[in-house]
Order: sequence, then structure tokens, then C-alpha cells
Amino acid sequence: MTINIIDRDLNFLGQIDNYEALILTKKWHGIGGIELHLNEDITHADKLQKENIIFTTEKKAYVILHREMNSANRKMIIKGLELKSYLGRWLVFPPEDRAYFRVNDNVETIMKEYTQATLDRKGITDITVAPDQGRGEKTVYQSRYKNLAEELEKLSLSSGLGWDITLDIENKRFVFDVIEGQNKTANQDTLPPAVFSIEYDNIAEQRLIESKLGHANTAIVAGQGEGVDREITIVGDAEGFDSFELFVDARDLENIDDLPKRG
Repeated sequence: MTINIIDRDLNFLGQIDNYEALILTKKWHGIGGIELHLNEDITHADKLQKENIIFTTEKKAYVILHREMNSANRKMIIKGLELKSYLGRWLVFPPEDRAYFRVNDNVETIMKEYTQATLDRKGITDITVAPDQGRGEKTVYQSRYKNLAEELEKLSLSSGLGWDITLDIENKRFVFDVIEGQNKTANQDTLPPAVFSIEYDNIAEQRLIESKLGHANTAIVAGQGEGVDREITIVGDAEGFDSFELFVDARDLENIDDLPKRG
């Protein structure tokens, strides 16, 4: 299986096919990951940098977030998450002058409204939200400074709908969409069955680690008050894809000038 490497602007950087081990997962409701073992001296191994993207198909793409290099045996371990993990970097902000981002509609519309509003707020134009097809049952949902990916996972679990971000190499963009499942079990005869089998050998050694897993650099610090009257301070100047947001509850601070210190 050939692994393609591109940067975040979807420029092609190289291909790798002589790796030692590869394990990748895709998750319907949550976020899957990838782990790649190889020798750091092979061609294009130097392109496996954090924030670059590796993929086998446009629907199986992962952003690199973690690198380990072993100086003793020149082994390298790369770890990453599905592209939809981008949405785990940001929070759902309520509209101006509203305490909550409340939507009364079908689940797909709610998921796409939250996503589009967040992309607009962050100034992200490289991710396109696919047209809304109005799938899922109608419901009422509200959110306030919650992690966007976690909110999408909750809506996915309650509705059975999946969600994903895939590559559109031809148009150099990412596409967010809500997806419906297909029955590919062995006991149906409408679609070809899908059968999975993965063997994986872990190698533990001394290593140098560079990682963005669990990283946050922008704090949304909430002080005293309720709803639209609650004091909110944003700490951190990272922008776009490089902004990883985290909510901090600081209602115990009486002085608004102290909020940045909590971030």
C-alpha cells in the first residue's frame, strides 16, 4: 500500500511504500488514527513532518502530529489523526448576544451549521462544507464553548450518521460532510462485504519524541456572570489551523483583569 505525502496546502511531496509497519483506523462517530514504522533513511522520510498529511486514498487521510526518531537504529515512528481531527482544535462559540448556539432542525443541518460557523469564525476557507441534504431526525441541540469534534460525535452517536473530512486533490481543498452508513456485513447480498484483518508488531526503544497530540495553545477563559453576560477572554494569538482551543472555567476569579493569567 503506497503512502502519499502532501503539505497542508495539498502540494505533493512524495510517496513511501517500503515502510516496516502500518496500522490505520477510521472511526464512524469519533476520530481514528494512523501509526507508521519505517527507517528514517528511506526516500521522502524527511517529508514526514508534523502538520503534513499522509494518505492512501482521498477518504483515508491523516494529519501528522507525532514523530519519534531512534538514534541507535535509525527507526522512525509517525503518528497522526484523521483529517476530521482539525475540528477537534476549535470550540463551538455561541452567536453574538446569545448564551447558546441553539438549533432546532435535523441532525445533519445542526452538524453543518456548527461546523460552518466555526470555520467562518476561524477564517478557515480551505475546508468546504458539503451541501446539506437534511438527513437525520429533527431535534433541538444547543452548545456553548464545547469542543466541536466532541459535539459532532455526540450528534453522530444519537443519530447513527457519520461525519468526515476528505481530500479533494483536484480542487485543492478539504470537504466536510455527514454520511449515512451502508450494510456491508457478510449476511447481506446487496453490497460487497467488507472484511478487515490487521497484524501489527510494536517496537519499543529509546527515542526522540515530537508531538502535538493533546496540544492546546488558545484558551477561552470564562469568568463570572451567566449566559451572554459572562465575561470571556481569549488568550493566545495562534490562527487558523494552527489554533488549538481549550475552554477554561475561571468563575472563581472576581477581577476580570486576572482572567488572562488563568489562560
